[in-house]
Amino acid sequence: MNTICFTDDEASLFAKQNKITILRLLGKQPPPKEASWPIPSEVNWKYLNGYAEMWTRAWDGNTFRWGVKLRYPSRVYGVKETWEYYYCHPVDSQTGEDLGVEEGFYYKADGGSAQDRWYSPVTMPTEAIRWTIKVDTTVKRVQELTVKEIQLVGINKMYLDDLGQTWSTYKRGLQSHWNSLHARPVKKGDGYVCYPYDMDSFRKLMYGLEREYVWNGHPIIQDNDDKLFYKGKPLVIHDNPYFQVLSCEKTEGVNHGNNS
Repeated sequence: MNTICFTDDEASLFAKQNKITILRLLGKQPPPKEASWPIPSEVNWKYLNGYAEMWTRAWDGNTFRWGVKLRYPSRVYGVKETWEYYYCHPVDSQTGEDLGVEEGFYYKADGGSAQDRWYSPVTMPTEAIRWTIKVDTTVKRVQELTVKEIQLVGINKMYLDDLGQTWSTYKRGLQSHWNSLHARPVKKGDGYVCYPYDMDSFRKLMYGLEREYVWNGHPIIQDNDDKLFYKGKPLVIHDNPYFQVLSCEKTEGVNHGNNS
């Protein structure tokens, strides 16, 4: 069985409804230079055998073609989530009567407390999977998400940024949600990379309240060739990145557990 790991938030949302949208970054992004070439209204995506291929006309009139292997192509998956296996064989303390075995799988998304401890979705055995989902995968840039897709991600209208300003649209909510997950520079190869919603919001996050060009106390330095460095290593910024939009719908499948 092909499987996909849900975060706790994704699993909690899916426990309440039959359809959700999951966002997953692509394994690689188009080269920074070419990323600005496509004319959005003329971008065409083709999906075949687990690959996504973009065809478009560049600003100079030439055809631009770029492809990437999808980690989650359109198909049916079993959902892995935070879980626990519980086993108990109680005996009546007064009569000594055997009360029988109590056992089963428990899921954090259902809101209960762990009997022992919660285990990572990565470790979930196949027999614990309670949901199967049909996934329809497309590729978009984060700013291309529709309001309906944003709602299915579980994002609300109202968010507060680090300056205390109130945002009251789904797009602003998506911007805050996305940056909280992907704007932070992370180690990749010999340098760092990050995937902010856009450069304006990224700069605001870097400046913060102290108006310094830093991230968590570490300066982002730009040299004379306009190259960026973070913690002394090259930094690549993919603003408005490409990612997989996974439209997930429950199918008739297994249903294990005691509180599922």
